[in-house]
Amino acid sequence: AALAGVLLFVASRILRLQVIASVIREAPGEAVLIALTMAAVDLLPIPTGVAIGIGMSLLHGVWITTRTQVVEFVHVPGSTIWWPAGPHTVGQPMPGVLVAGYSAPLLFANAESFRRGLLALVDRKRDLKLVVLEANGIAEVDYTAAEALRRVIEACHAKNHIVAVARLESARARHSLHRFGVLALL
Repeated sequence: AALAGVLLFVASRILRLQVIASVIREAPGEAVLIALTMAAVDLLPIPTGVAIGIGMSLLHGVWITTRTQVVEFVHVPGSTIWWPAGPHTVGQPMPGVLVAGYSAPLLFANAESFRRGLLALVDRKRDLKLVVLEANGIAEVDYTAAEALRRVIEACHAKNHIVAVARLESARARHSLHRFGVLALL
């Protein structure tokens, strides 16, 4: 009876029902991960269930990374701030300038969608002179993504557009762009 009491006490500390209810309401996809992990830990040996939960979480992270889209930014009047365009954003595009952001690591898994998305924004703009990649959200760049970015830069140069990268804060990403020769093209 004492052991059962201790186990129930531990279970009540681990199983936070209010948090789970909040996740179900606000993030149903993550709630599915919780339910599948709980089922795996319950039905399989604990190390196997935990490994399955970790694997599903990693796959979820990869899925989010590959679904990231290039976003156009607009200039907030009276400031030096550029903000992602949206229904509640007070801002406007600047003639001849495209500022686009990407909030994920640039990797082989999302390199092609990044390239297509950025070139689609470039193709929609008339009288474009300057293309700025707002790179604050880019923490890493691998070889395949650097090649995709190089192709974007070359396509822009062929149309006489200047290309720049702004706010590349990640030292790893900056080093990768230097190593792969992308910074030399800017």
